[in-house]
Amino acid sequence: MAEAKNKEGMELVSPPFYTSQYGYKLQASLFPNGNGAGEDSHISFHSPSSTSQLAQKKACNIVESFIPDPTWKNFQRPSREPDSLGFGFPKFVSYEMLKKRHFMKDDTMFIRVKVDPSKIVAMPLPSCRQESGTLPLESSLLRQFLLKIPGNVLQKKTVEELDEEEEEQKLREESGLARSGVLFGGLLNDIKRKVPWYWSDFKDALAMQCIASWIFLYFACLSPIITFGGLLSEATGRNMAAMESLVSGFVCGMGYGFFSGQPLTILGSTGPVLVFETIVYDFCGTMGWDYLSFRFWIGTWIAIILLILVAIDASALVCYITRFTEENFATLIAFIFIYKAVENVLAIGKKYPVNTTGSTNFSVGCSCFVNESVANQYPNIANTTTVNQTLCLVRQFISDFAVIIAILSMSFLDFKVGIPTPKLEVPHEFKPTLPNRGWIIAPFNHNPFYSVFVAIPPALLGTILIFMDQQITSVIINRKEYKLKKGCGYHLDLFILSILIQICSAMGLPWFVAATVLSINHVNSLKLESECAAPGDKPQFLGVREQRVTHILIFLSIGLSVFLTPMLGHIPMPVLFGVFLYMGVASLKGLQFFDRILIMFMPNKYQPDYMFLRQVPIKKVHLFTIIQIACLACLWAIKSFSQTSILFPLMLVVMIGIRKSLDCIFTRRELKILDDVMPEMSKRHELDNAEVGCGAKFARFILGPKLIQEKEYIKCVQVVKDA
Repeated sequence: MAEAKNKEGMELVSPPFYTSQYGYKLQASLFPNGNGAGEDSHISFHSPSSTSQLAQKKACNIVESFIPDPTWKNFQRPSREPDSLGFGFPKFVSYEMLKKRHFMKDDTMFIRVKVDPSKIVAMPLPSCRQESGTLPLESSLLRQFLLKIPGNVLQKKTVEELDEEEEEQKLREESGLARSGVLFGGLLNDIKRKVPWYWSDFKDALAMQCIASWIFLYFACLSPIITFGGLLSEATGRNMAAMESLVSGFVCGMGYGFFSGQPLTILGSTGPVLVFETIVYDFCGTMGWDYLSFRFWIGTWIAIILLILVAIDASALVCYITRFTEENFATLIAFIFIYKAVENVLAIGKKYPVNTTGSTNFSVGCSCFVNESVANQYPNIANTTTVNQTLCLVRQFISDFAVIIAILSMSFLDFKVGIPTPKLEVPHEFKPTLPNRGWIIAPFNHNPFYSVFVAIPPALLGTILIFMDQQITSVIINRKEYKLKKGCGYHLDLFILSILIQICSAMGLPWFVAATVLSINHVNSLKLESECAAPGDKPQFLGVREQRVTHILIFLSIGLSVFLTPMLGHIPMPVLFGVFLYMGVASLKGLQFFDRILIMFMPNKYQPDYMFLRQVPIKKVHLFTIIQIACLACLWAIKSFSQTSILFPLMLVVMIGIRKSLDCIFTRRELKILDDVMPEMSKRHELDNAEVGCGAKFARFILGPKLIQEKEYIKCVQVVKDA
């Protein structure tokens, strides 16, 4: 099992066998670490078959069976492709059941496969069922009865599709991405989900890794905030500048860190928000209005609209943001970080040219020992086991503090050598940039009363900007690959963000939303891995240290940066640009889109053993990648021009439409492997048909279908049984 978790897509296959004397030749396959919906939680079992399949474990007499349908693609003709999985059970048996029922003994587990071509009726399900909160027996029985009802829409869907839809719907409900059917139902569910973990969010931060993450992200957040403040100063006539950005970072960061649903998300400034501020400032200049007062009403309307979105569980729409859209967005932001870092360093080279005429005569002595000399001269380290354990601890410490060590060492080198380089500029005094403004903004300040209603259209555009930036980053951070255990909080995050936007609008501070690259690097800096036990043994990814303390300390330090100016003023800007370059490259790691781009330039025999390469034809993989590259190029072009960059969040909505159109090119199984299956937009629960009247239908349209409770579900099953 440990080997299967370390090696992606590990598969065990049985010897070939025949269904009968003149039947098909089959081969069963088993995924110890799961496949598809059962990945990382279940053992998956598959067999390319054209007849019935039975897999049995006698320890509890649990039987999984199905009857093939000639109309199913998997059972029309036998496949010659070795990677064809056929039909099977992604959630064959859970790891929890393996431990409870002792299926494994001496690292051995027996699985019986029975193929009976003569059977034309389903075998009865046993009384023993998996011990969990779900109702698998009733669900399967209900589905069988519904499939027999004439004219039922479920007759058009295979059992496999229904199982996938049920599982995906369950996962969406657990993560808060299903409409609750009541006002603020999603928000209340998020609070109930996060409250039990609140105290552990502070206890789990007692680790050296959190200190390293705090210092690293402090420098990573500080420079963009100050740089954004400088750009904002030019765009808004110094109404908001570096000081206002630092105060906004402190206010938003502390509030979000203490009360958000996902504190691993780092808030920051974004390019579309800067363009939006520029447009609003130019409009106020044309109308002769006070910019900050008009912006106050825009922020107020944005906060109100966001609260309405929270009330109707609009964050459930995030389920339509699949890997296709989120990885396009994440890759674009990572490329921007890399491009801007290189561009700024080259610009520094023009302003501060490097002296290439100095002396190159270096006299440095160097010596080294061969392995035998080391063993003879230092017998204490001849024991490789002790050395490996010690080096693992040293490497882990250096890895955690690598960025901090790089910043300090390069800053010290710059100080000793005396190379003229631009330094980080931090405001020296805690006061607004403009002397004639305070920290509280007047609502009108000679602006006409109707400016309150004029602020509604730009507020709608600002809401789209903030909602899309926030939720796409949240989806990326809450990926199942990160193995987060404390749950999501999409509705709670949006609720906290609406309050922070209102506070920033009243104080005349910039609006902060979730920053993608900073958030990804925050998660990467808190990853947990198993200790290395032997040379060449790769550490196993265990999860992420989920806590709030690093987020709070990062923005607390940003708020105190005004008082650390004498020390921060010695940090060279090229060092921070190097940190940006590192963050951009590091955030590309783990993106399937970037892996598929690299595969396009590799010969087949050198391609890594990725799961999607084993289950999807390579031509389809390349076609999917080319479509994503074309979408990425469009996003880059739109974001590169100030006239069109304001439309960037709207283009992300277009990306969702493009992804939906791919259903016409790729099969459902291919999209599930390369991306995620999008939920059906027209799906409604059966019990909603009982509601009549315009008021009831409008309420269901706004709030979404009510979730069926377990008692109602059992009652529905009983009715079908009696029928």
